[in-house]
Amino acid sequence: MRQVYFIGGLVLGVIIAIFAVQNTMSVEVRSLCWQTQGPLAAAVLISAAAGAVVALLLGIPEEFGARWRIRSLERRLDGLRPREARPPDGRSDDPPSFLAACLGLAPASRHDSRCRLSCPHG
Repeated sequence: MRQVYFIGGLVLGVIIAIFAVQNTMSVEVRSLCWQTQGPLAAAVLISAAAGAVVALLLGIPEEFGARWRIRSLERRLDGLRPREARPPDGRSDDPPSFLAACLGLAPASRHDSRCRLSCPHG
């Protein structure tokens, strides 16, 4: 979905740039208590940049809220898992016992049917 937004933004940016390049006449811009005069292209590009900044600022609270919600749900999920199912760092570096026995990394206490072909203990 991000690629769609990126491509849409890129197309919009190209359209704005083409419009700005084709409209180079001088315009007067007025706001509450000030006024200025400059090329239309500059006014269009500045307006587009200001719009992008406003859109980014409006999206920041949603982004932080979503990240906070994800972390909250992950903590809640960790609380629901049994203690022995949770490795301390979130993953286990130890190979499964049947694999360790098949590879000769650990003594085989019993033969595991999952390692028939290459198991030296079976």
